[in-house]
Amino acid sequence: MTAVEWYSQQHLKLLIKLENKELSIGEYAVQHQEMEKQQIIDAHLNGQAEFDKGKFRKEVMINAEEYYNETFNI
Repeated sequence: MTAVEWYSQQHLKLLIKLENKELSIGEYAVQHQEMEKQQIIDAHLNGQAEFDKGKFRKEVMINAEEYYNETFNI
């Protein structure tokens, strides 16, 4: 599954929950933001893994979270 397919699928699930009143507009916004955050972190990890020739390290995950927070001023 491509990143775009994953994003589309997850977004559709959120929209269905919103339509079915399983989520409030505020909950939808929070979950959507978390989904985007995870996608950005995953992209960073995948890029780092490629750079490191596939060697995932625990500190890479920490750096991915820091990258997101610094990039998006959170």
